[in-house]
Amino acid sequence: MRIEISDLAGIPLYNADVEAAGDPPAVAAFKDAVRAADAVLMATPEYNHGVPGVMKNAVDWASRPPRSAPLNGKPVGIVGASPGMTGSARG
Repeated sequence: MRIEISDLAGIPLYNADVEAAGDPPAVAAFKDAVRAADAVLMATPEYNHGVPGVMKNAVDWASRPPRSAPLNGKPVGIVGASPGMTGSARG
């Protein structure tokens, strides 16, 4: 197994107007990586009893456009970490 890590720092906030004009380079590269992967593993902390906005934003981009999204039909695993008693169960 080989794991490739995607840095989400360069991905802009999802904006349908931007998407309509064409994916920004960082988004296009991220979508290409998701398409090329056999599966996706999302490793995320729990933040304020939920998924951090940066992770949600990446999911928003990778789930667009609806019929040909890179995440369509892709096996996805989610792991989390939190110092709290419930771990990342709420995230």
